[in-house]
Amino acid sequence: MTLLEVIIKASANTESLASESEYPIVLNPDDVLLRPKLEDPNPTLLVNPVIGWQISQTDSEIIEMGKKFYTKLKRKLKNPIDFDKDEFLLILNQFLEKIRDKVGVSIGIDSSESGYTRAWIERLGSLMGKDFAGLVLDGCVDFEIWDLVEVLIVNGVIDHSCYSNLVNRLVAKKRSDLLCLCIKHASDLGHLHYLPF
Repeated sequence: MTLLEVIIKASANTESLASESEYPIVLNPDDVLLRPKLEDPNPTLLVNPVIGWQISQTDSEIIEMGKKFYTKLKRKLKNPIDFDKDEFLLILNQFLEKIRDKVGVSIGIDSSESGYTRAWIERLGSLMGKDFAGLVLDGCVDFEIWDLVEVLIVNGVIDHSCYSNLVNRLVAKKRSDLLCLCIKHASDLGHLHYLPF
């Protein structure tokens, strides 16, 4: 079935609109994602306004939190003299805990245990946002938190645009184990400008 046929079928079938859920993404592909804004759309118009696609409240709040933490972390990483590994992990954990509170997820690890941040990144890393994840990656490499670099790579949290810089930095730090992970898990390493092998 072509996209046009799906749209025509969806606009003709207005009975299923009463059974919509409150979530913006419909899991059943036969349900309508967009519906006419008008009760009786004008068939002579080429385009009729539609409604029905929006970002959920939770997603909007997570995006806003990500913007705030991104700004805070970027400002702190610009001045590494006054910023240390413990403060970096504190900021990262605060962000992940706020996401946890929004989505209602638990991991069963206490914040004093060693795998706490790693477990949260594994669980919630996809909700971090690519810009924030790239900044977290930079901080992890700067502070040599290699287990978090590994989890960011393995879970596909970082964007492919980060790999060029990451590969060069890992070569400089002589971390061949993480280079192998990059090669294994990166969908596209792109053009690497300089590899001093």
